[in-house]
Amino acid sequence: MNIKPLALAGLSLFLLASCDDPNSESTSRDGSSTSIVETIPEDDKVHLVILAGASNARGKALNSDLSAADKAENELVQILNDGYRMENLGFVGDEPNNVRLQNVTSSLGDGTTEFGPEVGMAQVMGKRYGLTEYDEPRSSIVKYSACGSTFYDHWMSETSVKDSSLHLNLNDVRTNPKLNEEVGPLTNNYYQLIDKAIEEYNALGYDVKIDGVVFLHGEQDAKFSDNMEDYETVFTNFIHDTRNYVGDDDLPFVIVESLTNSARYGNELRVIQKRVATNTNSIFVETADLHVNNFEPWHFDASSTIELGKRVASELIALTDNRVISEVTEENIEITIGGSSNLPQYLQVMFLDGEEEIVPVSSYEEFDDSTSGIKTTKVNFDYNGHHFDFDIEINVKETPFVDGDLSESAYASAKAFKLGEKVNVKLVNSDKGLFVATDIDDDDISTDGEDWHNNDLGQMNVNDDLEIYITDSDVDNRYSIMLSSANLLRVYDRGFDTTNITSTMPTNNLVIQGRTTNFSHQVKTQGEMNGGVANGMKMELFISYEDLGFTETSNLKVLFEYNDVSFDGTSKTNSSSYYGASSINDSYELDISNYINLTELL
Repeated sequence: MNIKPLALAGLSLFLLASCDDPNSESTSRDGSSTSIVETIPEDDKVHLVILAGASNARGKALNSDLSAADKAENELVQILNDGYRMENLGFVGDEPNNVRLQNVTSSLGDGTTEFGPEVGMAQVMGKRYGLTEYDEPRSSIVKYSACGSTFYDHWMSETSVKDSSLHLNLNDVRTNPKLNEEVGPLTNNYYQLIDKAIEEYNALGYDVKIDGVVFLHGEQDAKFSDNMEDYETVFTNFIHDTRNYVGDDDLPFVIVESLTNSARYGNELRVIQKRVATNTNSIFVETADLHVNNFEPWHFDASSTIELGKRVASELIALTDNRVISEVTEENIEITIGGSSNLPQYLQVMFLDGEEEIVPVSSYEEFDDSTSGIKTTKVNFDYNGHHFDFDIEINVKETPFVDGDLSESAYASAKAFKLGEKVNVKLVNSDKGLFVATDIDDDDISTDGEDWHNNDLGQMNVNDDLEIYITDSDVDNRYSIMLSSANLLRVYDRGFDTTNITSTMPTNNLVIQGRTTNFSHQVKTQGEMNGGVANGMKMELFISYEDLGFTETSNLKVLFEYNDVSFDGTSKTNSSSYYGASSINDSYELDISNYINLTELL
């Protein structure tokens, strides 16, 4: 880098995002007015955002799933990146490992072909802070992460180490050189990497402002009861001690909601994360509308990783941003009848400086969502102490919104049928595809995600499965559609024999091939998974006729199955329930007499 020190140059940066008149009134494109905004003076510091945690912080999304624009090196934001792969957690050093400042790229995930939230974060941060007068980045990400890491073994802070009432693994604690106190091995390096970033920029003549911490964590802890026993206390201590370490009692802390269904205590983890956010005055970012990779159930996929990065950065930037929001540019805001709760919590806006990015929504004003059609209401943004509101249009549709919530009015009048004793099914048909809603009364749900790399992604006969076979002719042209309790969707190509689990399955999976772009799905579990006591599960799926090449749907034939996996603590057994089967055998899907016309179920 060739940065000219600010202190020596006497640089005074001007407002990056101001308008000509600092007291001007901003208007939306439809003429609705916002409040008068008095701009807040820009500082001359480098802004740091700390990104830390486990594998979803590290990044397991594939670069190959990115657009060319998202793959490109971001020259507006730098990063100081360090951490560990899961297999190296037993060899954590005593200090950061030969890290250097570099531009954010899409190769800084768990491997060089993977990336994490830093890519989306940098897109938002770069637009906010831009470059200095000397064309150098004014923002940076400090990333410290380790796949499979836990509070129980790795991330405990000084307060937790000293608390003898906690049941933690203290075999690998380290004495942090600055605190002269014992902390977990990852916490020790996390602290030191923050210091190193500040030192690097101070040496270049920059003062530093830490805008906040983004923390993605918990899936590994949520596998084990011992780890979860003290999770809330240790997490709370970690936030408190991080704030103490950087000398800012009000340091913003963003807690990202865990996504996976595969951990036994995943639902409990999400409740704890939200409670910790409330009790520590932290920001909780929901992820229920995002998705895991299409090839494994633990980590955010590429588009969700980008979106998540944008969300967490926008939450922090909104706290101090002096830019004026000039209009809402989000298009096609859609909900189902009665679905106001599903309105997006982040919208694309245009700032007065011409930059466009997502920002967090404060609220929507009430409107009539009881009937379908285009409805007009106002959206409110309370942004860095200033209020903006704009008229927006919302398309209220009669078809369901696929989110795992089956209480929508679209299903109220739908015909119901059962798969065995446990599964209630309702279908809603549209010209674009079929909506499938299943309410499953099952107290033993398997969502094990450990064998995802095997053949059918470790789902077939291992996790509870909703299976739908559909054809517009005969069984040789059937599609096999399977949605597992781990929230992995598999769609096998016409005629592929799923009764024979082989290594050829992934290559015949249309999801992995990227041919199911209009499908959508969501699985919501309740209670404990994988040997615990579950409180049921809801599965919702949209099957796209276009993706399957169906142009005439009146002759579609279907076969429904629920593959129920039971676990006795040592082994799993399978039992299947069907609708429409006239005979049951090992090749039930291969007999067209087992299928039923779709029209009979609607």
